[in-house]
Amino acid sequence: MPLWLTIAEGLPFAKAQGIALGITISIAAIVSSILYLAADHPPTLDGKSLALEFELKIPPTLKMPTQASMQNLHASLYANDRDNRYALLDYDKIATRDGFVFVAGKASLLSQTFNRDLLVSIESEGGASQFIKLKLRAKPTKEDEEWSDWMTARERADLSPVPEGERIAVRYRVQPEE
Repeated sequence: MPLWLTIAEGLPFAKAQGIALGITISIAAIVSSILYLAADHPPTLDGKSLALEFELKIPPTLKMPTQASMQNLHASLYANDRDNRYALLDYDKIATRDGFVFVAGKASLLSQTFNRDLLVSIESEGGASQFIKLKLRAKPTKEDEEWSDWMTARERADLSPVPEGERIAVRYRVQPEE
């Protein structure tokens, strides 16, 4: 059998294989695009990743540890089950003003959600962690680079109410990550 006849007989098979491969690649590209667009991406501003800078205001009614450290004073930024991580607190710059203890902190924003809470724990208080509901947009804007008003905790980690005189307060702003 001549070679050209052997090649000609295989052309319909190669054509069918090419069409099947093209359809498979097209479906994979469409599904991948949909999944990428549906995924939760970290918010950005002017193309830069964002961090939440905050300042805690701890009332004098709460007993602070003598030497604050990650083991006895910590905070975490909670957005959802996959985005819950410890914030970095600046233990070297803890200050006291008017009886209140002020602690600066920072946490990366890793998801676009309007449902964010700051959980603050002081271990010398018997693990009485407090939730502070943040009023931050899912996609922060330039306005969010200004300090917010002070917000106070309303409930503990066990969902019991926090007495007024024991409420930890926070103010925050969004800044580009360095």
